[in-house]
Amino acid sequence: MYLGGILSLAILAPNLLMFLFPPTSIPESAAAKSSVGRGMAVAERIGQIGTFAMPFFYRLSRPVGTVAMTSLATMVVTVTIYYACWVRYVRRGREYGLLFAPLGPLPLPMALLPMAYFVAMSAFLSSPYLLTAALLFAAGHVYMSKQELARSRATSQP
Repeated sequence: MYLGGILSLAILAPNLLMFLFPPTSIPESAAAKSSVGRGMAVAERIGQIGTFAMPFFYRLSRPVGTVAMTSLATMVVTVTIYYACWVRYVRRGREYGLLFAPLGPLPLPMALLPMAYFVAMSAFLSSPYLLTAALLFAAGHVYMSKQELARSRATSQP
């Protein structure tokens, strides 16, 4: 049975909190995006679709070997910290800037953790196609998150 999609759902499920607990203090829309910004948004979207959909076509099996075990451990650690970031977001009043705020020494944790998760998942599933989608997603998501962090900081300053 193809159950790889469970891995996608594990990291994407907390995003449903956005519907239940929408962010507050969202800055006004930015001015027209540059061509780089539009390209990165497209890369992010293509990567999102790929990283979500591709695992549904993979079978889950018992991890065997160092690569599989290390990948699985990385996935568990990253998803746990990612969930902690979502708890922080909800508990601290759902401020928009918290979606992009650093967590200790980790900048942009809500962008970097899913990226690390999907890269580890590509190793776990032995999928170069998923790795390609994860890298596209990472490039776009980190770029767009940096833009949103700057925008949220600019509007929160007096």
